[in-house]
Amino acid sequence: MGFTIKKATKEAVRLRFALIGPSGSGKTFSVLAIATQLGQRVIVIDTERGSAAKYADLFSFDVLELDTFAPDTYCDAIRACEDAGADVVVIDSLSHAWMGKDGALEMVDKAAARSNSRNSFDAWRSVTPQHNRLVDTMLRCKPHLLVTMRSKMEYVIEEDGRGKKVPRKVGLAPVQRDGLEYEFDVLGEMNADHQMIVTKSRCSVLADQVFDRPGAQVAAVLRAWMTDAPKTIEPQQEPKPREESPKEPDTLASVLADVVALASEDAVLAWWAINRNVFTQFSADQSGKVRNALTRRVATLQHTTHESAAAWLRGRVTLADLRQALAGVDLPGECCALWMKHAPRLLPDDLRTAWGETVARLEKVGKMHRGGVWLRKAIAEECERRNVTVPLPPDDPPTGTDGPARPGAANDTSATSTPVAHGATPASAPQALDVVDAPDARSDGGDDLSTRAARRKHLGTKHHERAVVASYAAHCGLPHYLDDCTARLTEIVAPDGTRLSELTARKRLVDARNRSLTKPAEGAVRRAA
Repeated sequence: MGFTIKKATKEAVRLRFALIGPSGSGKTFSVLAIATQLGQRVIVIDTERGSAAKYADLFSFDVLELDTFAPDTYCDAIRACEDAGADVVVIDSLSHAWMGKDGALEMVDKAAARSNSRNSFDAWRSVTPQHNRLVDTMLRCKPHLLVTMRSKMEYVIEEDGRGKKVPRKVGLAPVQRDGLEYEFDVLGEMNADHQMIVTKSRCSVLADQVFDRPGAQVAAVLRAWMTDAPKTIEPQQEPKPREESPKEPDTLASVLADVVALASEDAVLAWWAINRNVFTQFSADQSGKVRNALTRRVATLQHTTHESAAAWLRGRVTLADLRQALAGVDLPGECCALWMKHAPRLLPDDLRTAWGETVARLEKVGKMHRGGVWLRKAIAEECERRNVTVPLPPDDPPTGTDGPARPGAANDTSATSTPVAHGATPASAPQALDVVDAPDARSDGGDDLSTRAARRKHLGTKHHERAVVASYAAHCGLPHYLDDCTARLTEIVAPDGTRLSELTARKRLVDARNRSLTKPAEGAVRRAA
């Protein structure tokens, strides 16, 4: 047999990258953030029932969805991606090939049931070659290959900053065949704080590194490693002439210029989602300048105060984080933990939306009905245990299926209620809620409220607190009208010379909104009785 010996080069190096973590750690988001920086066409083999598609507004990629997860099915999917001209193939997740429908473990069980001996050892003799073919297909894959794997979960009890015992979710071994992690060039483990800890790396620069919300920075290091470029995380570690090195003020100025050019609130949120990691490049003072620029841009777009813009931006970012975390939830208790974590930073206007999505995910993973009742009880118990409070949306109006409501039931957290999904209307008061959810963009006086300038002009004629509150209660479904009314309330001087704080003003407006939701339903129940 003749052998060929040649010089080793990196001309045709293809990355094999694995990301492991518990649910909610940010595996899908992070692997997409890295993959889209490694090639033009990214194809995701999605086994998570379309979870990757939730990030289609942030990243450009194609999707191949699998309904069954036999190892040979994965092999066929990888080859299909190669034939389609993929530069990068993402498998999200590889764990289903081991423990999923028609996965390796299920195949072993079926083979053992068919055999006369019922011996699983004999069954593995037919299944192991299929799994080996999957591993071989991944290693021979021509595009870059990035995979996610779920990790087995455990809860540990730790002390928080206040000295209280709190549970923390940690990931253990990946849900796959033992030793599979050795087949990858780089292995990263995600934790509940969305940090990636590199536990194995053939790229020495990445070894033992920790990255917050990994993305473009990790991809840049990997590209350099695969092309024999200088292997460094910090781009300017080697001294160069002053005139050749990028100037930090110019870098900061370019970021600030991008922020100023953002043309809409949606563009601001999209920029934030993609460029969160930019803050790792700057000092604390420079990062503060970027955040202030974002807030000022929002204030300009919304024609509102800096404080209102900051609250809006913080709330919307929190809502995006909650949605991302909900996609990875597998247990009902995780929904409670996510609400405890994110609800205090949500905007009052987003509470019902976030609640509806949280309850929907809870009912799906828990296979339960009336999940909102269970979740309210779980949150109440957790608040009592921690001695804290978190905001909740008002109870949903009674459906009328259980007889007339008792007095005060609409505001009683113990009352039986049916969660209202985002955009849905409770059956007991459809007309009342239609008025709130889709208000006429004209005031009682005939003023057009379709633009922010018109709404500010309209509110300028309101010189008393109750007039502003009444206007918001009648038109609370208008976009950003809460911020407009809040700003107006803080401008009104009371007879004693005082003004409302932004927090107090917003609370009074939200309370008025909640009363407008519950009173029509209570009236309908009384009329029916």
